[in-house]
Amino acid sequence: MNTFQICIIYYTVAVSVDRYLYISMGLQTNLFCTVRNALRIIICLTIFAIIIIVPYWFKFCVITQIDAENRTRYKMSCK
Repeated sequence: MNTFQICIIYYTVAVSVDRYLYISMGLQTNLFCTVRNALRIIICLTIFAIIIIVPYWFKFCVITQIDAENRTRYKMSCK
């Protein structure tokens, strides 16, 4: 889930930069803003987001129940 959230954030920034280029450069953006470049950017951002979040995939937490009578009390220890 965290990987998807980071990807969505980066995609939103990429679309904002794309729109900024269209507004600021006008018709000259046809050289930069193509479908092929958009796909390259999407693939690069996805790979970058996966590389950033890999350490969190290996992080795990153990949840133990403290009190058998009170089932709402738990202790979480993350490593």
